[in-house]
Amino acid sequence: MVLQDCIGTYNEMIKTAENIIRHRKTASTLNNFANLQYGNVYPTDIDAFMEFANKVFILIEGKQEGVECKGGQRYALERLCDKCDDGVSKSLLIVCENRYLNDEVDLGNSIVREYRHKRVWYKSSVKETVRNMIDRFLKHCNL
Repeated sequence: MVLQDCIGTYNEMIKTAENIIRHRKTASTLNNFANLQYGNVYPTDIDAFMEFANKVFILIEGKQEGVECKGGQRYALERLCDKCDDGVSKSLLIVCENRYLNDEVDLGNSIVREYRHKRVWYKSSVKETVRNMIDRFLKHCNL
């Protein structure tokens, strides 16, 4: 599959709301991590992960208003982001404030709080949606 096909497929998924959550029942199931503790290491989740042509990797973590991304989850996300940014591939980690559409989180329209790129954290200085930031980043990466 060529890059243009990947982008075309991605754009079609965005346009078709019913394809965004393919397995709605499974998506609402809680994961029990009780048997996956190793000392003080626990699993963490990633709200969204996107990969474009094995060259651009985007991680998204949404948080409720007033809740910070901190501790082990923050370390795990930033380390993963940094590992994906190897000089050939580029990565972006976005932490956003959840925006709700009915009873669902609309990640694309959530507002970016902070982001990590090239091993540096930045506070967002403008009110920007996750979708807009991703669009700008993909353009910056010539995708």
